[in-house]
Amino acid sequence: MASKPFASVIVPTYNRKECLARCLQGLARQSFTDFEVIVVDDASTDGTPESLGHPNYRVVRLERNRGAPGARNAGVKAARGVVVAFIDDDCVPEADWLEKLLLPYQDQAISGVGGRVRVLPDNYISFENGCVDRFGTVLTVRPIGRCAPGFYPYFVTCNASFRRVALEAIGLFDEDFFYYEEPDVCVRLLRAGHALVFENKALVYHHVIPGGKYQQDKFYWMARGRRRFALKNFSNELSVLGLVFFEAINLARNGRRFASGLIGSRKPISPARVLSTLKGAVAGYASGLAFLSTHHLPLRFF
Repeated sequence: MASKPFASVIVPTYNRKECLARCLQGLARQSFTDFEVIVVDDASTDGTPESLGHPNYRVVRLERNRGAPGARNAGVKAARGVVVAFIDDDCVPEADWLEKLLLPYQDQAISGVGGRVRVLPDNYISFENGCVDRFGTVLTVRPIGRCAPGFYPYFVTCNASFRRVALEAIGLFDEDFFYYEEPDVCVRLLRAGHALVFENKALVYHHVIPGGKYQQDKFYWMARGRRRFALKNFSNELSVLGLVFFEAINLARNGRRFASGLIGSRKPISPARVLSTLKGAVAGYASGLAFLSTHHLPLRFF
């Protein structure tokens, strides 16, 4: 078995200097010490750039906001590590996080390792052994073991790592995603023959920040990313008719939830959320179909 590899920990950040300080404090307490920290400032406007500047980490400053996938790619391009590990600025790692995350890399056949996420202040596990299917359906918490047939393992990038050469070989993260770039990159790695494993002893704590408008934007980007992910990666397994059926089921499900909220039998879905999701779905299909056209990939009608 080889020793643990030198790692680059990449932290994308945007207008969260207080959260970032807490994350960096957690990284400074790591039991494993053979790593570098790269903070990628995604064109923050809250004074984050002025708050950065420490000999224990490097800073990459982006002149325009490129979103999380673009910030991660900028970090990978600046990295020196054999392994690139990712954590979000609103997460704090356990003291042995990186040590546990790197342990499986002693097996040279492993190209990616993902860990577990616990949400604070509600104190529940939000991600453990996740998997995704061709329609973008995600199972975020499941028992350890193989994914069910038709599902693929994937990581969330607040607690994920990859061999840098493997990530570079598939073209890094797709910057046209805002959500679903994580399932996308994992499916592409798997199809390129790379092995991905979970290490649930590698734990980070995600400090949820209340949202407002961000929550409505979230539903848009999730709906958009899900449709782009499906068309981009599974056009050979999907059909126009199948997607129409899929959307009909989604529409019926959301309609029932909306009606249940109106009569008070369950928590209501706001009209703004429904509209945001519908707009995202339309945008996702447009983005996915544009990808298929650019890459000359077919989509069956039946």
